[in-house]
Amino acid sequence: MRGKGKKKEGLLILTAAAAALAVILIFLSAGTKILSDYETGIAAAARKDIPKGTGITAENVSELFELREVNQSMLPGQTVTDLSQMEGKALSGDLQENEIVTEKDMNDLAGMEASMTEPTELTFTATSIGNSVGGRIRSGDVINVGITFQTDTGESRYRLAGEHIYVLEAMDDTGRPVPPEDTETACIMFRVLMERQDGERLLETLRDGDETIVTLPKS
Repeated sequence: MRGKGKKKEGLLILTAAAAALAVILIFLSAGTKILSDYETGIAAAARKDIPKGTGITAENVSELFELREVNQSMLPGQTVTDLSQMEGKALSGDLQENEIVTEKDMNDLAGMEASMTEPTELTFTATSIGNSVGGRIRSGDVINVGITFQTDTGESRYRLAGEHIYVLEAMDDTGRPVPPEDTETACIMFRVLMERQDGERLLETLRDGDETIVTLPKS
């Protein structure tokens, strides 16, 4: 009888050990899943606050950005993983220090120019600060341009002259270029990049207008 009791005790111990092992395996399995959820990836991040319109070159890309190891689950879509891919582009919006960079944060100037049959730069002036978004437009912005004109009956009307035009450089009323980080100076003169035919039509339309109005497209 005593032998049977010892066997039962041994079975109970083995059963308890097996149950404990099963629990350990479950925890290990869960731990593996948790670790997999925190896998890391490489992403470009801003070293400092960088204003919209900043041009990225081979000379300044390492000063402005760096590659970091980041939690994979925190990476947005189209994350930039190679700093050399950013060269020749310009920021389409402000970036804050430590912000992860995506393809959507940049305009491909070289790509824009390459896609045009006859890329042309031209400069024009808005009639007033009030007609240029209060002077807040900077390089890197995409703008619409229109005019006001008088009809034969004396009625004032508006006509669109061009839309989705990329601003290469914004200037004050003396023609002095204003850097993107200067948020105080009002800009009313703009150097833009356009297809040659579109630029010629734009200038022709502007000559027919009483006022030149620059606006930002509705998002």
